[in-house]
Amino acid sequence: MTQKSKKIIAIDIGGTNIRIGLVDSLGNLEKNTKLDKPDISQVPDLIISTIKDLFTKSELENTSCIAVSTAGRVDNEKGLIECPTIGKGVLPLGRDLKEVFGKEVILINDANVAAYGEYSKIKDKTQNLVYVTISTGIGGGAIVDGYLIQNNAVEIGHIVVKEEDYKLFCNYGHENCWEAFASGNGIPHFFKAWAKKQKITAENYSAAGEIFEAAKKGGQTEKKFLEKLGEYNSRGISMIMAAYNPDIIVIGGSVVRHNKNEILKPMMKNIQEIYKLPQIIVTESGDEVCLLGAAQYAFDNLVKEKK
Repeated sequence: MTQKSKKIIAIDIGGTNIRIGLVDSLGNLEKNTKLDKPDISQVPDLIISTIKDLFTKSELENTSCIAVSTAGRVDNEKGLIECPTIGKGVLPLGRDLKEVFGKEVILINDANVAAYGEYSKIKDKTQNLVYVTISTGIGGGAIVDGYLIQNNAVEIGHIVVKEEDYKLFCNYGHENCWEAFASGNGIPHFFKAWAKKQKITAENYSAAGEIFEAAKKGGQTEKKFLEKLGEYNSRGISMIMAAYNPDIIVIGGSVVRHNKNEILKPMMKNIQEIYKLPQIIVTESGDEVCLLGAAQYAFDNLVKEKK
């Protein structure tokens, strides 16, 4: 089997789930599974045992490398991952995978590889694209003049979007940033603080999905809150436009995918029009956007180097 025909094991570690798949050079996801994320200390062992169970000996022998997409910060030199949305502590996942499987391992921020994957599909249309994920946290990746900005540089979730008198904190402990208000973790806290400020007696929701479901069923308090949430999302998007002037903004993440209309409509109404309005779309890659992006990045930047 030639190097070109080899495949890549792709792993996506999110705040809620872990996805593992086998991707070929054409971007086809041939085999995959989804796992509930355990305590952070158990993540390496779970991933290693799942790879051993999921793939045959032949499949493992004919993989070029392992590409890991993860929320948070990565250190490829030491093989480390650090992300509060996954759990407190540092994971030596890259080192562990290399020791067990004898494969080269690349660790990549999830929003960065999602941006790379989305750009790879439409690079004949633009050289400037930003990907935004609104999920457990908020992250982003940027392609500027055809190049992916790396080294964990695009931490757009920590853009400060506060105007009113709130004091909310994101998973990293930053005050009043976009993630603190509009991420899956942040939305219930924002709802509670907003209702108190409005002097509204409201449900004590523990999950963002509960608020969206109540709004979809006609809840007037929840609908009003989502209008306010749209203002904060628009501030984040407007700042991205000012910083990167992208032609296209691709939005993904579970919060958006499951509540597309409830997120996009109030957001679009409030985007500042002093900036050039880019095309704003929701990814068509669904839950596999990071798996596919990680594999594509590895094929382009690791496999080709070995030929």
